[in-house]
Amino acid sequence: MNPLSKVVLFLVAIFVSTTALSMPKIRTEFGKTLEGMMRIKVINETNRDLACYVGIDGWKIKFRLPPHKHSKWYKATDPRYTYNSFTTWCDYIERHPAYRQYIL
Repeated sequence: MNPLSKVVLFLVAIFVSTTALSMPKIRTEFGKTLEGMMRIKVINETNRDLACYVGIDGWKIKFRLPPHKHSKWYKATDPRYTYNSFTTWCDYIERHPAYRQYIL
């Protein structure tokens, strides 16, 4: 096997392994409350339960998200926060069983 074939095979293996470990498909929506505070909602676009959190300024709110459902709105407590101040994360609940305790 020539060196170029080895490189191509290695790159294909890297691509296949990273897609196998990909994160679930979620969507986030942002809005503002009547008081002018930023808010966020996470939408699960998969067929499986997800373990998720929404974070802002170091605080994390953990929750489970059923298939094809959305979370409730989570709002900031200060009008100076923007949509860039929020962080979100979701992964399959099977990988994070501790999240099963959280209310839907």
